Order: sequence, then C-alpha cells, then structure tokens
Amino acid sequence: MRLKVLPTPFILGLFAKQLLYLIVVILLVAVIFTIGILVFPLIGLPVLNLPPNFGALILVTLSCGICAISYALCVGVFANTQEQASGYGAVSVVILAALGGVFVPAFAMPDSFRLIMKLSPFYWGLETYYGVFLETMNIKEIVLNILPLLAATALLQAISYVGLKRKNLL
Repeated sequence: MRLKVLPTPFILGLFAKQLLYLIVVILLVAVIFTIGILVFPLIGLPVLNLPPNFGALILVTLSCGICAISYALCVGVFANTQEQASGYGAVSVVILAALGGVFVPAFAMPDSFRLIMKLSPFYWGLETYYGVFLETMNIKEIVLNILPLLAATALLQAISYVGLKRKNLL
C-alpha cells in the first residue's frame, strides 16, 4: 500500500524496489567473495580463486539474485502480515534448499529424486555456480542452467502481478 501513495506509477515504484534489492544482492556477493579472498588466508584457509570468466560469474549472480527477489515479492504479495511472510519465507526457503541439493549434493541423491531437485531454483543456481567455479564454463555453456532460473523468475513475477491485480493494487 505504501507504494501506491508514491507520486510515481505503482509499477515503477515496484521495479525500483526490485532494482535496489538487486544492488544489495550484488553487494552481498561482493562482500562474500572479498571475505573468501582476503580473510580466508588470514585464518589458515585456502584463498578463494575467482573464475577466469568474470562475465559468467556476474550473469549467474544477477540471475540468482533476480530469481530470489521475485520469490520474495511473490511471498510478500500473498502474505497478509509481516509475520506470515517471515515464517512462510524462512520455512519455504529451507525446504527449497533441501530439495535443490544445498544440504545433500545432487550426485548423492537417488535417480528418482533428481527430477524433484530440478524443480527448485536452488538446484539451478548451485549447478551454475559449480559450473562457473569448478568447470570454468563460459557464458554460452551456462545459459542452459540460467534459463530455468529466468523461467522461474518470469513465473514468480507473473504470479505476483496476478496477486497484485486481485488485491486491486494495480
């Protein structure tokens, strides 16, 4: 409702908020990688080696970030209170992470579970980061892993749009 009172079109305010959160995601990733490069050696851990294809790393980060933002928007649209959004968001993210192979790697899962894993955006994000860091994939090679993330983003944005229309906010 606060976005509706802004002296700009609602959709522009919504886009601006998403853009701001994407900048926050980029800054968080930069901080995490900086810790891996600068702090890890100080505590006796190996230094984080960034992949040679920096463009692929940026593309993966942007894709994962906008997918996460779209999920948060969708949760926020359908939650009636902040407590509902916090509770559902936290629980659903843990479930999606478990399904996506964050807790147990994909290669350790039975074949019957691998189809379910591919329904989670965490799976595609994790596989793409693995590809960029460990297999030094380039941008052309990671597009197949980014497409499901972008499809999930489009679906979540569409669901959020429908929810906003139902609540007469658009």
